[in-house]
Amino acid sequence: MTADGEWQSVERPGVDNLKVTLVDDSTLESSSRKGEEVPGESAWNVSEDGQTMTLSWTNFRGDETTNGSTTYARASAGPDGSHAVSGEWTVSQLGEMSDAAVTWTYTIDGDTITSTGNSGGYTATLGGDPVTPEDDDTGGVLAVDKTGENSYRETYSRDGEVINVLDLTVDGDTLSGASTDPRDGSTVRWTEKRH
Repeated sequence: MTADGEWQSVERPGVDNLKVTLVDDSTLESSSRKGEEVPGESAWNVSEDGQTMTLSWTNFRGDETTNGSTTYARASAGPDGSHAVSGEWTVSQLGEMSDAAVTWTYTIDGDTITSTGNSGGYTATLGGDPVTPEDDDTGGVLAVDKTGENSYRETYSRDGEVINVLDLTVDGDTLSGASTDPRDGSTVRWTEKRH
């Protein structure tokens, strides 16, 4: 798509239009739109040496507007003469995020698990059929399995393709997560504390 600051139609789950604006030689800004709603905005900034990129984002969906950042390391350069953002990048670090973006509740009652957070949630049967998460307008479904005494797996699929697997492990007041995209094998790991 063209980085001209104009809305352009795209065929992507949950998005009707995208807008990309060229700010300068190292920065791009982007927005998405679903109908008349703008669910989020992002800014992509590449360091002077071209090896690090910081994505700063704002999510307008949910009970509270949330924001945060992610840092990427360059995996390969873009074509000669391309913008600094071009090329391949891998996640190197999750930055600060709004409390509401990283706070959620899990409740287990028998074989029923419920998750709630700022931007939605789900209720599913452990080992049961996939369900559509609340506020998911992308056509995705989620199945949850109990994988151990204190461990669970969320499998998120769209159009029959698994696009994310989240393994959760509870150890006292600590919840550890490993989120894997099976399409490229990338994994992001994190821990949360019970409130």
